[in-house]
Amino acid sequence: MEQNNKQQAVNLQPIASSLKSRQHAHTSQSIKMFIKAGLVAVNAESFRRIRKQLGWSQAELGRRSGYSERVIRKAESGGVLRQRTLAELASAMKTKSEAISR
Repeated sequence: MEQNNKQQAVNLQPIASSLKSRQHAHTSQSIKMFIKAGLVAVNAESFRRIRKQLGWSQAELGRRSGYSERVIRKAESGGVLRQRTLAELASAMKTKSEAISR
């Protein structure tokens, strides 16, 4: 019985490799779609670090940038934002978009 389980695990390796390559292809396609749509992924750690260095709460950044706290939370969770939104948030934090994007 134990030998049978080992055979099944070995036989699943090609399937797992195939799934990984498909996932990678899907990720590349998603990135291309984001770029075409003017979307950018936020670097959550950098975004949060810069906001905290300024001594601002999420509400304060929202007030200064004109965006809701919901948008700020989305950015700090590594969400995807429009390039313009990210640029305006970066401007409010006196930094460049590249510093807070992935």
